[in-house]
Amino acid sequence: MQDRQVRTLKMIRSIVVHLEKHPVQPEPPLLTEMCGSFKESMTRISALWQEQRSQLDIPTAYDVAKMRTKLRRERLMPLVRIAKPLLRFAPGAEGMLRVPHARTNTVTLANHALDVAKLLTPHITLFVRAGHAKTLLEELKREAQTLANAASYTDKRRKQKARATLALSREFKKAMGMVMVTEGILMSHGADMREWRGVRRVEAKQGRPKDRSKRRKTPQVMPQ
Repeated sequence: MQDRQVRTLKMIRSIVVHLEKHPVQPEPPLLTEMCGSFKESMTRISALWQEQRSQLDIPTAYDVAKMRTKLRRERLMPLVRIAKPLLRFAPGAEGMLRVPHARTNTVTLANHALDVAKLLTPHITLFVRAGHAKTLLEELKREAQTLANAASYTDKRRKQKARATLALSREFKKAMGMVMVTEGILMSHGADMREWRGVRRVEAKQGRPKDRSKRRKTPQVMPQ
């Protein structure tokens, strides 16, 4: 959630407290509805905020890049160099015994590694003779599947975060509309508007004030 949204949420909470401490008598049904809507909105905003924050465990681009590099350079490249000359006549070897380009889609790279592992499994003895462990191809499968899962998971969670961010924006926009309606009701019932304006004011962003006198002026240019 953005800093402005955090301060706006604080303002909405202040409005609810103000309405409960300074009720309009008799209370208009629409004002009662607005107060309830503010509370519902705060609940939705909190839930969406948690959904946003839950995305922080998404594997980073750096993590995925490291896994890609290891799979290509440390796993596939040595295997292909050993197998291609010796297994070139094996069924399916001609098109499979290659290393995908460095810019190949992550899921495509992972799936190719899984196919290579499947192709080479009957020939594990060859790699044992070359000094590799018997678990070599099982490790290749595991790393390829981990990479595929990371790519799929990252894409899915990023989409979820984008949806939560959009929903948050819409919820705040809706809440600000309710603030306007509430203000209109209070004005028409003779409420203390000076106090109300203090309650509905969004706090200023904290930090050192900018020295506007030193800001460079950009010459205005007529649009073409």
